[in-house]
Amino acid sequence: KLSWAYNWTPDPNGLKANVVYYPMLWSTASPHSDNWDTHAEAAISNGADALLSFNEPDIASQANMSPADAAAGHIQYFAKYAGKVRISSPAISSSEESNQGLDWLSQFFTACDGKCQVDFCAAHWYGPGGEDGATQFLNHITKVHEACDNKNVWVTEVAAQSGDVDAFMSAITKALDSDEYSFVEKYSYFWLSEGSLMDSASALSDFGKIFAGITS
Repeated sequence: KLSWAYNWTPDPNGLKANVVYYPMLWSTASPHSDNWDTHAEAAISNGADALLSFNEPDIASQANMSPADAAAGHIQYFAKYAGKVRISSPAISSSEESNQGLDWLSQFFTACDGKCQVDFCAAHWYGPGGEDGATQFLNHITKVHEACDNKNVWVTEVAAQSGDVDAFMSAITKALDSDEYSFVEKYSYFWLSEGSLMDSASALSDFGKIFAGITS
């Protein structure tokens, strides 16, 4: 059963009220930050108990923010909600390049100097399918957990881009639902659309059924 959702915007765009929507502040730039507080407060009133920080600021084609700028923006836009709802770290990519991914996250925490409210870390992963890809993914989110001072992790985007997607999905869902990975609080495959989790507007794909727990 679909119980929560998010997108790259703070606006739920007509999502049914019985599905909790977690608003994301994609970046501090306009129009992303326009009316942020209005959308955040509306989401909280509708049951959201968390807010999501910037989208892949470590990647030039995404939010494209330095750790220092992201820290300043995080404090500016999220500090007022500390104690009211839980707040994520910026959602990092799975890049292993210098100044990206986990390296960027480490620099972000340094730039925060203890002033950024982060209750859990958000992370993305894209890579190969199959059981080997699943192992890479699980190793990566374990490292995110450790880099986040052992706080919980939300995997807000994950997808196998090659190989056996069904095997990948079977392996990661089994692992993520186990006690070993109990630190992964939520996980969301990319994405709910035809050609991915859906075969059509009303039918799940084969790996969509695995994700939904209908088949294994």
